[in-house]
Amino acid sequence: MIGAGQAVIRDILDHWAARTPTAAAVDLGDGGWTFADARTNAVRAANILAAQGVRQGDRVLVMLGNGPGWLRAWWGTSFLGAVVVPVNTAARGTALADVVKEADAVLAVTEPPYAGRLAEVAPGLPRLDPGALVDGDAEEPPLTRSIEVWDPHAIVYTSGTTGRAKGAVTTFLAAYYQGLHHRHRTGPEDVFLADLPLFHVGGMNTVFLPLSTGARSVLRPRFTASRYLDVVREAAVTMSVLVGSMVNFLAAQPPKPDDADNPLRYVSANPPPPDPLAFMRRYGLEDIVGSFSMTEAPAVLATQPGRTKWTSCGRPHEITEVRLVDEHDLPVPVGEPGELIIRSAVPWVITTEYHGRPEETARAWRNGWFHTGDLMRVDEDGDYYFIDRKKDSLRRRGENISSLEVEREVLSHPAVAEAACVGVPDEHGDQDVLVFVTSSGTADPDPAELVEHLRTRLAYFAVPRYVEVVESMPRTRSNKIEKYLLRARGTGPATWDRLAAGIEITRED
Repeated sequence: MIGAGQAVIRDILDHWAARTPTAAAVDLGDGGWTFADARTNAVRAANILAAQGVRQGDRVLVMLGNGPGWLRAWWGTSFLGAVVVPVNTAARGTALADVVKEADAVLAVTEPPYAGRLAEVAPGLPRLDPGALVDGDAEEPPLTRSIEVWDPHAIVYTSGTTGRAKGAVTTFLAAYYQGLHHRHRTGPEDVFLADLPLFHVGGMNTVFLPLSTGARSVLRPRFTASRYLDVVREAAVTMSVLVGSMVNFLAAQPPKPDDADNPLRYVSANPPPPDPLAFMRRYGLEDIVGSFSMTEAPAVLATQPGRTKWTSCGRPHEITEVRLVDEHDLPVPVGEPGELIIRSAVPWVITTEYHGRPEETARAWRNGWFHTGDLMRVDEDGDYYFIDRKKDSLRRRGENISSLEVEREVLSHPAVAEAACVGVPDEHGDQDVLVFVTSSGTADPDPAELVEHLRTRLAYFAVPRYVEVVESMPRTRSNKIEKYLLRARGTGPATWDRLAAGIEITRED
């Protein structure tokens, strides 16, 4: 296994190409690469990029869907000691222009239809089709200096749910530690499914982790619930990452008698499925791993094998120090909500800056700690539980309400497909709970029935007063619901009011 001191992609490719050159490195669906092939592709791509004027330390935009072109652009850029800037393929218009301007890249590797969008917002930015990256010279390109593990590896733009996306500068060490909670579970014999978008740090990790462990990754364009088990069986996948609603889509697939007949050992799922043990039995899993990390900060929290606290994110990694604090950065008591702040025992793991955004960097790094903006609580055993994004938290009648917990219970109603919980001002200067929902079928959810469903599942103060059925939710390019837009929208003529309907819920209910 590669150690942290060899976390530079150039060194990783050199290592495995020398030791296991004929071992399978990447399954591409219609073919694949050995570790020797992977290095050769990286070297050829690096020479083409160098011929285009890319130098060590330069930034290269990559706006592509998952595929061999993405890997060539990424590894070729890294082989030169340049910095890859992944761009969400859904980006367009002003949001895309902001990223391009701020990144100040020397080249974009892209293809239709994304190339046209880039041309509209940055006509002067040179563009290169990924197909050109296969024709480079096979001789290793020279470096002006050695590439170090603390050098920038990527600038990854966050979702920007409250404003413009921020570019987190991440090092090779950060990429290495992003998969720390999987390293003690995996070895060269494992096969990792990489079906998350590579323009997200989580997607990059599903390739970087197996690359650094000498294992094989199975790169696919996207996650498809109906084909998931087919891919797992065809490619002998042993480990998979499920984020957001992916686990619910899988749980909702029609059960088959042979669902457990597959090579999967475990999945990483955040959040976990509604019934984790039933999910494990159905798919024949040894474990479901829970964790908490960020684009800016890998290796924060993770669960251990044999977990029983299914809503917990786990405990801090050995390299990470964490605290839960109030608005003055003072520790909160056990069991009380506080903002998670972190620092690492290993330098260069947490992002040192948001590229070109010194004010944003200063707001995140205060008093020697990185402020995540996430509210959590910790129990007596030291297990941490996510409550909410700090900006999404609600407080009603002196009680803290987790929008995540409300949404989780709302989603347990069969008529609801999606849910977003926000706080709205009430007539007393306090907050009331408003939940937006979409329908899971042909008939809209009945608000009164939904509230009755929630009465026994939520504390009385957390049961929504307002319910509004909408056709769709506003989303970021990374598919996160833009709650700030829903919060600004508030209640309207289409909003159902529980109190106006004569339904009161008290402490005694």
